[in-house]
Amino acid sequence: METYHGERKTSKGIECGKPPGRTHSQRMAILCFLRERGAAGVLGSELYAEPCRFGRSPRNRVSELRKAGFRIVGAARGTADWHYALIAEPQPIPASAKWKALRKKAIDIELPLFAGVAP
Repeated sequence: METYHGERKTSKGIECGKPPGRTHSQRMAILCFLRERGAAGVLGSELYAEPCRFGRSPRNRVSELRKAGFRIVGAARGTADWHYALIAEPQPIPASAKWKALRKKAIDIELPLFAGVAP
């Protein structure tokens, strides 16, 4: 049985799948809002106040932005709110560094293409 977010109910509860497709636009909206506010930051209550724009779980989108390399600090504000501020954006990885990382990974798992090649 499907639930609202594409999760499936199982005998052990709800099995979570991938985030819904609209999460990308929600992440981008939150990122734009954080950039717009700068050092002043954004309150979690502001994000939750606009579910059509930021989704029903904006803290999850903030977490996903952090995993993508954005440095976002968060601190409690009062007893029931949270304050977020964008500190730094991820630096692009040079193409040569990407290639070296992929090659090392391939060597580590011993793909035939790189078998016997020293890193």
